[in-house]
Amino acid sequence: MRGKLVSLIFWAAAICLVATAFLSPLADRHWLLDLASNLRVPIILVGLFVAAAALATRRYLVMLVALGAMVPHVLSMAVHLPTQPPPGGRPISVATANLLWNHDEPEAAIELLAGLNLDLLVIQEKATQWNAHLGPLRQRYPYTAPRSPAFSHDVMVFSRWPITAVTPFIPGRAYRMGMIVELQIEYREVVVFAVHAPSPTGAARSRLRDDFLENVATEILARSARPVLAIGDFNVTPYAPSFDILTAAGLSAAAASGTPLSTWPTWMPMIGLPIDHVLGNDLIAIGTVELGPDIGADHYPVIAHLRLLD
Repeated sequence: MRGKLVSLIFWAAAICLVATAFLSPLADRHWLLDLASNLRVPIILVGLFVAAAALATRRYLVMLVALGAMVPHVLSMAVHLPTQPPPGGRPISVATANLLWNHDEPEAAIELLAGLNLDLLVIQEKATQWNAHLGPLRQRYPYTAPRSPAFSHDVMVFSRWPITAVTPFIPGRAYRMGMIVELQIEYREVVVFAVHAPSPTGAARSRLRDDFLENVATEILARSARPVLAIGDFNVTPYAPSFDILTAAGLSAAAASGTPLSTWPTWMPMIGLPIDHVLGNDLIAIGTVELGPDIGADHYPVIAHLRLLD
């Protein structure tokens, strides 16, 4: 009786894994399936555990079924593999950091970020409490958008290079969800999309996030003749259907070093989600991409070393 129960549990787990493989192509049909499509890494880890346990108990068919169900999920992870970017170009370093609205130690977090040797920093979730602690960043970066932290209640940009234009995504909303920033880097004009997309915690918010990404993609395509960077918290992983909105606009996350597997939440580094990105169009070569220091928020910063191609 006990053996039959154990076999039933194994087969139930294997069937659930097969269901994830068959449902993953349908992720654009329902917000819950879309949400589940972001969970590739946890699903792969569960599948490997089931396969290993099946092998240890000589349930070879269950093992094969579990491993077979992992194939589409593993293939979707190819976005994290290193690529070879084009040679040449001017190097720049950028980072994105979600600060967390209610942070217990904002001063320590800002000191860590100020210690990074960057050309450009994009922050999100900058609540009013952060304004009094931004001094080290403002000393290191002569240009900010907006000019005063008091004008932003979410996204801010800190730059070593002159900011020539700033356009909020939503006028009159204190830069919630972000802005379009134009930089003058030597003789080049570079467009930066500083992004904080809505979290897809329900059907309505999932549609809101996708509509937001569609609007961002439209604006990116309108500026595709110039180097374009999109940096921030996108609340979508590279292997979810909604990420295709960004790739269709000519953006890529491919990097010479691969991309981090998890940026959120910080307390689940092995099975978290890569939802914070540094993306570029074909006039940007992405070199190394790495996680930044733990700043006490629920997101890790993401640091990228890029090259502006001639």
